[in-house]
Amino acid sequence: MYVYFSLGTNLGNKEQNLRLAVQYIEKRIGKVISLSAFYATAPWGFSSDNAFLNAAVCIETMLSPLEVLSESQSIEREMGRIHKSVNGVYSDRVIDVDLLLYDDLILDTPTLKLPHPLMQERAFVMEPLAEIAPDVMHPVLGKNIQELYLGTFTKSGIYTRLLGNIYPMPWIYISSASDLYIQHIGYTSPINGVNISFVFDK
Repeated sequence: MYVYFSLGTNLGNKEQNLRLAVQYIEKRIGKVISLSAFYATAPWGFSSDNAFLNAAVCIETMLSPLEVLSESQSIEREMGRIHKSVNGVYSDRVIDVDLLLYDDLILDTPTLKLPHPLMQERAFVMEPLAEIAPDVMHPVLGKNIQELYLGTFTKSGIYTRLLGNIYPMPWIYISSASDLYIQHIGYTSPINGVNISFVFDK
């Protein structure tokens, strides 16, 4: 079974936190199939001076969905996250390991809901996920990840379209999700190595 996680951290050594989480996941849940770039993002759902670093990872596992959930929560605890967000109240965290998709399974229980019910509303989830799984279908919404991302977050200042493809710009930091801003970015195209500048407006 292929499982997709969203990873996030905004405390301590963020890159190290993400890499350690991936190591734990591979050791305890399954083989890492793909890992996105790391994306600097603004806090979502609360205010903080600490920016996040986010990523997406695909795992091949033999564990059941509830076993995957249990192991991911155990990893969070071992890395120092004591409290999960409750009732939409969010806070700074050393690590966040969110189960997004378990193949095409649809599940709705008090313990686990699949697909993750808020994934399509969060740019920090969909950006890295679109990088590693653009053609994976959302089993409830009936669209693939790339379509969902482009349909919701186009002109977000984080991705641009070039020659019909999507290229991530993981170093872009947006100070506030509600800011009006213009970003001017120099970017090297992975197609031909040409340095390209873009201007984005929200």
